[in-house]
Amino acid sequence: MLGVFGIFFGLMGIFFWGLVFVPLGLLCTVLCFFNKQASLGLVSLVINLVAIVVSPSIWLLVLALIAWFGIDTSQLPAPPANSNLIHALQALQHASA
Repeated sequence: MLGVFGIFFGLMGIFFWGLVFVPLGLLCTVLCFFNKQASLGLVSLVINLVAIVVSPSIWLLVLALIAWFGIDTSQLPAPPANSNLIHALQALQHASA
């Protein structure tokens, strides 16, 4: 039953306010794994990870925490220049122009 709640909260986190529903979904996911419901827990985990990635409120929270703690982001490595993703984005940019 906790896996179903985790999936529900994950979907709510995708379509509604993720800052509230994603932590609830992750909590249900962890409790689901403790209750040995691995299949529902895995589905719930994937949905909640998608909710984390697409939630603007969570991204704003992460950026606010980075600014608050003064983390130096200039030291982070840049993607390699020959990255397939960069080439794909450049091709999309030239195709739309």
